Amino acid sequence: MPIFEKTQKGSQVIELPFIIVDEIVCFPGSSYPLFLSAKSALAAIDVAMDSDRNIFVSHRTSKEGGSENDLSIIGTICRINQLVKIPGSGTRVLLDCLDRAQLLSVLDIGTKPSVKLMTLEVDHQVDPQTARLMNMVREDFKRYIPSTKQLSRDILVAINNADSPHKLADLICVHCGIDHLRKLDLLLQLDAHTRLKDLAVEIQSENQLLELKNDVSNRVKVRMEQTQKDYFVNEQIKELNKELSKPDDSNGIDDLKLKLSQADLPLEVETKVELELKRLGRMQAMSPESGICRTWLECVLDLPWHRSSPTTIDLQEAQEILNQDHYDLEDAKDRILDFLAIHRLQENAKAPIICFVGPPGTGKTSLAISFARALGREFVRVSLGGLRDESEIRGHRRTYVGALAGKIIHNIRKCGVNNPVFLLDEIDKLASDNRGDPASALLEVLDPEQNKSFLDHYLELPFDLSRVVFVATANNASNIPHPLRDRMELVEVSGYSRYDKFHIASDYIIPKLLKEYSIESLPLTFEKDALYCIIDDYTMEAGVRSLERCISRVLRKVARFKIPAAQLPMLKQDQLDQDRSEHSFEHITIDRDLVRSYLKRPQLAKDLLQDQARPGVILGLAWTEMGGTVMPVEVAVIQGKGEIHLTGKLGEVMKESARIALSVIKGLGKLENSQEIVLTDKDLHIHVPEGATPKDGPSAGITLACALHSALTARVVRRGLAMTGELTLSGRVLAVGGIREKLMAAHRHGLKEVLLPEANRSQVDDLPELIRAELSINFVNDFSQVLQLLY
Repeated sequence: MPIFEKTQKGSQVIELPFIIVDEIVCFPGSSYPLFLSAKSALAAIDVAMDSDRNIFVSHRTSKEGGSENDLSIIGTICRINQLVKIPGSGTRVLLDCLDRAQLLSVLDIGTKPSVKLMTLEVDHQVDPQTARLMNMVREDFKRYIPSTKQLSRDILVAINNADSPHKLADLICVHCGIDHLRKLDLLLQLDAHTRLKDLAVEIQSENQLLELKNDVSNRVKVRMEQTQKDYFVNEQIKELNKELSKPDDSNGIDDLKLKLSQADLPLEVETKVELELKRLGRMQAMSPESGICRTWLECVLDLPWHRSSPTTIDLQEAQEILNQDHYDLEDAKDRILDFLAIHRLQENAKAPIICFVGPPGTGKTSLAISFARALGREFVRVSLGGLRDESEIRGHRRTYVGALAGKIIHNIRKCGVNNPVFLLDEIDKLASDNRGDPASALLEVLDPEQNKSFLDHYLELPFDLSRVVFVATANNASNIPHPLRDRMELVEVSGYSRYDKFHIASDYIIPKLLKEYSIESLPLTFEKDALYCIIDDYTMEAGVRSLERCISRVLRKVARFKIPAAQLPMLKQDQLDQDRSEHSFEHITIDRDLVRSYLKRPQLAKDLLQDQARPGVILGLAWTEMGGTVMPVEVAVIQGKGEIHLTGKLGEVMKESARIALSVIKGLGKLENSQEIVLTDKDLHIHVPEGATPKDGPSAGITLACALHSALTARVVRRGLAMTGELTLSGRVLAVGGIREKLMAAHRHGLKEVLLPEANRSQVDDLPELIRAELSINFVNDFSQVLQLLY
């Protein structure tokens, strides 16, 4: 039997068996069916049935709770109305919720779960403000009832008859789809005014959510009805056309048949298209498969299977076009003219794929454009930089949603002829991942023996690419996969000397920019010193892109003088007058001082290491994808334990070159001052600026050895000397690559003397005569010869 104790304000302290419910929140005035299977819950039910059927229902305040501290402080006293025991599974009970009570303590949680709790006496008086809140909650809930379409009208009657704020709140919480934890918060709230305000917020949120759901459902319903309406109308049109003996063309088959009759297709392709047309005719016009089939047919019929652009080859005119568009680049121009000569003799002759290799900004892409002009064909360009998906080359299977043809077939269809000049730009920057290897897919495209029947995954029909003239560009040929490189003929496009850049700027860049900015009518003169100032002080590159940007900045400043002062409100008038005073409108002369005033201070600071005369500092020559460059090497001899330290982000090959250089120096026996090389108490620190730039390769072998020799002998190397060459353990100097770019870099940096391997002598002939005249080039076979020329 429960124990009753009188408390203040009529509350009582009682003991009752209890159960914990997680799925629902029990509110007074309602009934809940529960299925109980836990041993503690079944024991509590048995205790309640043995007394007065009263039981306390508690809730957990967290989903992960498992201790007494996670029980809610407020629960519900319920009476067991019905009880049905199901053998082997549990007990089903129907609880009538009576009133809320406050949990004081848990007395037992074992075989006879029981708690001590205090009944709650709540205030049922209704003041005017509470009455207004009750009316607002009722109105909000009336809007909620029709939206759910699950609540009966009897509930509305019960809500209207609720005369207590707590009774109203309990009824609404039972029948409103509020979140479980929010319901628990409302159960714990004892203040009527606060409880109604929180409930009003929850009901309004639910109303807005239901309105949004209903709005979306209505839109979907309208769309479905429209789709069904279109279907029925189309079916009626079909039947009417049959009655009137008119052909049905809802799938656009007539247009496709007209294209088929006008297209000159191979027999295999025509047969496949006719089968697909019959298949399309049996499909519903609104079905997704119909759209896929129609898109495929349009792609096939639009392809130029036998449509070619006429080719007229005039070698004299072609040479004029190449000379008009490009300065120098004689090797690349000769290779293009050779190609044109063969195609003039035999139009279908197999020719290797030309790949222009060189630093950025040297004119590789524009050479391909001029190639197309000289050949009189359409030009197509595809950038392959960063391409990772093989499907971008071969296309996607038709079974995939949104399938498309690959870039090769797509661009052939776009240009409308089957013999364009097709540029594969940045072919050395192809990538690969789990989606395939695009470089492998290009093997079939670039192989003359295979591209006669190139099979695109989307097309699923062989297409002849043998008439396409493929041209590729790359910055670094070593990054091209070997099987792909084997199918191409590499044509080197070297960087420009300062003299070349001067002619390119005066003959090509300036006229192009004057026309582009519509200031070609201005009497404008670029002085020679001004152009050389831009070349030497503001650009240090193999190509001419930075040169064009700098000239463009100068011409944009000049363009202001063509605009009336009244149209330049953003400029200060005194500054504008000062700028205008520097020019005469009869003639504008751009000199070195004007260039410096427009471009501000020079962007290229001269490397201090080139001017420092101290032991252990040597200038090497290196090749990069951006062209040749001067690479200083520093060596310091410090106290230590005979170790060698390498810094400057050097690669493995360059680290090996440093160790070989040290072994060669040690193998000399004695240095020139007759002192033995003793490094047991000294460390050698080799550093190659710039420290953040990765460096690798064997061509710095003699540079590293000379730097070590200079540091150990404390002798200063002759100023203006640079070198490159691979060094072996026996002291031999082997040939290296990138000689032209390296010598151009030495000339750009104002160096006067260069040491090169004897095996590279023949490559010096490719250097412009002006540069060879200003550079003293010494060829060496052995490191002993290097030492004779070092100091």
